[in-house]
Amino acid sequence: MRRKFIAFLVIIVVFAATGAILCGELVTGNSRVQFTKDVKAGDESVLPDATFKAAFYYDHDYYWTTYMPLNNSDETITQSGKYAPVEEENRYSYLAELSTFNYCGASGVFIPLDETDYGTDNISNVYGDMLSAVSEEAGNDFETETVVNLRDYYDSYRFYFNFLDYDDGSTLYDEFEKVNDALNDYLYIPLPDESNVLVNMEKDSDGRLISYSIDSAEGDFVTLNTLCCKSPDNNFFFSFAADGEDADFGSINGGLGVYMLQSERKESSTLATYYFDYENIKTIYSAGEDEEICDMVSSYDGSEILLVSKTDDGYFLTVIDGESGDTVQREKIRDDIVALYENTETYDGIITLTFSDNESVLFYREDDGWSRQYGFDGILSEEYEEQSGYKTAAFIDGKLIIADIIREEAGQVVDENGIFTEYVADGVNSADFMISAYDESGKIYEAYYYNSLNPRTNNPYNDYIQIYGSFSIESK
Repeated sequence: MRRKFIAFLVIIVVFAATGAILCGELVTGNSRVQFTKDVKAGDESVLPDATFKAAFYYDHDYYWTTYMPLNNSDETITQSGKYAPVEEENRYSYLAELSTFNYCGASGVFIPLDETDYGTDNISNVYGDMLSAVSEEAGNDFETETVVNLRDYYDSYRFYFNFLDYDDGSTLYDEFEKVNDALNDYLYIPLPDESNVLVNMEKDSDGRLISYSIDSAEGDFVTLNTLCCKSPDNNFFFSFAADGEDADFGSINGGLGVYMLQSERKESSTLATYYFDYENIKTIYSAGEDEEICDMVSSYDGSEILLVSKTDDGYFLTVIDGESGDTVQREKIRDDIVALYENTETYDGIITLTFSDNESVLFYREDDGWSRQYGFDGILSEEYEEQSGYKTAAFIDGKLIIADIIREEAGQVVDENGIFTEYVADGVNSADFMISAYDESGKIYEAYYYNSLNPRTNNPYNDYIQIYGSFSIESK
């Protein structure tokens, strides 16, 4: 009896010590959350001595954190309980875009169109004059479809700058109309003579516009692929990708390149406001005569702007300091000219680029700058296109390790007896994840890890699992 009592006390002490790490109330996580491994390629013994860490919650009540040694997943530890503290992700996160109609012109719902107020819809801010004229010409017709030559209303491409700081949902920026006017003046790109678009409008019984859409039509209209980034120093950077190579950039100071708009962020008790130096927009990088810009992204922490371009000599990575706007590094990516398959991926200290000939190229951040490590056979984006986009990566012992949360597909969920239990909406994340690894030879490992609370297995509730907070791969 005394031995049983001592053993019981030991268990209590161990549970209490473990619970203090994450939460007050500890639930035996390993009895409720377990993972099943499905290896698709290689063996985990080739992986480095590192740990995958991810925090999840389920049913808005049950939280757990999984610690999985990459090369010994049998030793996975799950610590769980209620009211676990959220660990903040370090990634610099924001929304900044410089839009043309073909990006944000899907539709609008009851946008007031008059001479002084074009509403809050992006497109009505950009093309309000044209929309007002087309609406007036349509009269009280319920539905209309009209081919419009934008050159009849504007002599240059029109842009709308949109920004949201995810750290402060109430972020505002001062004098946004003047900011947008200044950007349109500086980024002056003449429209071709035949810049036709198709405008569809729908009105209510009183003749008020309730929805519309704008799409490209036949003509010489060149679609501009706009690029926009922000640094933590509150500098904004704009550029145009190769889709717009036929456009005339000659009216912009310095021609095609990278343009910087500086701002100052001031906080009050309830919100933050950005004050833009819109009178001093400047060109900080000019592309060469044979240079085409392909992509521009912020580094993981936002401190650098990464520009991908191609010339007759191959692809290049140009690194721009996010504070000063100075070019600090330029590195060759590859010699052969083939299409860049997908957008540049950035992780903490890692850049990956994938090309149409199946080659992916890895850059790693050293103390003195970015260093090209190697190219390898494998289209990363294809393998992850069905995943959540919630990814993390690490470069350890010469190996690139990528972890990705798996998305649930839309559909009905049934139990083992074929009885309907719930419907899962498309795009819902699960607590299942995928681990893959690469070296110079290509893929050396891939496996899926399915958790026991996956809605596809035994989750009877009309709810779903979400990842929160920490999601990382850490070297031991």
